[in-house]
Amino acid sequence: KPKPWEWLSLQSNFAGVTHTSWLFLCLSSYFYGLDSLPISEPPSMAWRSKRLVTEVQRMYQEAEREPCPTYFVHTEDSAVDHWQVLVLGPSNSPYANAAFEMSMKFDASYPIQPPSCQWLTTDCGRVRYGPNLYAGGKICLSILGTYSGEKWSAAMRGNSVILATQSLMDDEPFSKEPGFEKALASRGHPEALEYNDKLCHEVIRHAVCDQVEKALAGTLSSVFNQHRLELFRQYLCQFEALAATQSKKIKAGKPMMKTPFEFSGNGIEGVFQWPGLQDRLKGLRTKIDKQTSDWAAFKPSPALLQSRQVQLCEAQEKMRGRVLIEPVSQTLSEWKCIFLAWGTVAGDSEWQPYFGAGVPTTPLHIVLPPRESGLPRARFVGKPVFHPSVAPDGVPFVALPQRPELAPGDVVERVHKILAEEPMPHPAALLNEEARTLWTAKGVQGKMECSRRASVSAAPPNLGKKRPQPDSAVILVDDDDDDVVVVSSTAPVSAAANEDCVIVEHDSLMSARRASKRAARS
Repeated sequence: KPKPWEWLSLQSNFAGVTHTSWLFLCLSSYFYGLDSLPISEPPSMAWRSKRLVTEVQRMYQEAEREPCPTYFVHTEDSAVDHWQVLVLGPSNSPYANAAFEMSMKFDASYPIQPPSCQWLTTDCGRVRYGPNLYAGGKICLSILGTYSGEKWSAAMRGNSVILATQSLMDDEPFSKEPGFEKALASRGHPEALEYNDKLCHEVIRHAVCDQVEKALAGTLSSVFNQHRLELFRQYLCQFEALAATQSKKIKAGKPMMKTPFEFSGNGIEGVFQWPGLQDRLKGLRTKIDKQTSDWAAFKPSPALLQSRQVQLCEAQEKMRGRVLIEPVSQTLSEWKCIFLAWGTVAGDSEWQPYFGAGVPTTPLHIVLPPRESGLPRARFVGKPVFHPSVAPDGVPFVALPQRPELAPGDVVERVHKILAEEPMPHPAALLNEEARTLWTAKGVQGKMECSRRASVSAAPPNLGKKRPQPDSAVILVDDDDDDVVVVSSTAPVSAAANEDCVIVEHDSLMSARRASKRAARS
């Protein structure tokens, strides 16, 4: 094998490979920590597998830092060259917040050649979700060699294809067809708007309702069933609002228009039935709420109960001083989380008020799945919480991990973070349309009004006026390290009645620091 610095002076005899590609392979062999490549043949299977493993690991690491992931990748250790991908439709588009599946396979020519991809959400070949997403599963992308334009380069990675596919699902898919670019130049083109209405109907009908129904029934063979159900819970209010708006706009039974680039077997045919979709969404809400209730009533095995006890202790320790976590029943299948008077994100030494300068008085309930790992379900139960990242039905935005494994304590921590900080700018994280509009589209006055509304739904507000005095609270002070835990008046005092704690009464939830000194003196 030649030295890496000698690669540039060699003539490659591998057809179609440029010197630039070989330079990239040379550099990436050092970047990924891999062995040198032979010059006279394509990359070996071992080198390709190592590169793919590194790509997946890097994607997972980047996803953990991403506050709002827009795609999820699953691969088996025994078949790292086959990726299953769940792609989320971009907000403010006909595909908004719906989940679509695609498959990616990397053969022996990768990374010299792109992977082979197939679009899987097609209703058995009956729905073409855009000019570039065929009903047969073909994806028209220049980097895949199925469309004119920029070609694939060995410098690209697998997620380059995922991001390029997401770029096809924008608010003007009609203009992606060659010869129809003028629709993009004139926003509001009648054909483009009608095409968006048709796409939107089929997105809700098949990509949302059909897939969620099968996932609930257990008939959908997909590794992303838990992701799909949790995403549906978070965006259900938006789907319902969209269906209600479209029902008023489009008469039921109206035939869908046929575009010039659609043909039999590769298009969208049918009639609009928005009232029927409203009924389906309502029925799915009932089914998923019943499933959540069944989770809460589930009686775990002794081993699972012990695991939940460990999870509860870890969550209580992690959120100590910020959130009071207590089980609703002895099965530990449901937790009740009470947010304390002050929130801290960066550390115990940095105290800050919640968004809107008030603490949510509505408890957050966490329901655990009936298995060792999974995605717990969170919801504020009681008085509505007005926040851009909390849906009107009380479901908060929770950034999901790449794999369907999330500890209940991490759910509490993520919800606490979105309440303690300013709302995230990412549109997919904004679940309350009214609060989102105030926060993002109304300028400074809108943000002030959004903050005021948030403080009204919390207690006590902090608007420069005298705060109302809530009921007396219990301040627990540990003599050893002076830790302060504020507990609501409804919490059982017996939980802290031991020789290590001093119990005092105080009349304000907002002065924990003064209370700690007073308790210490007592």
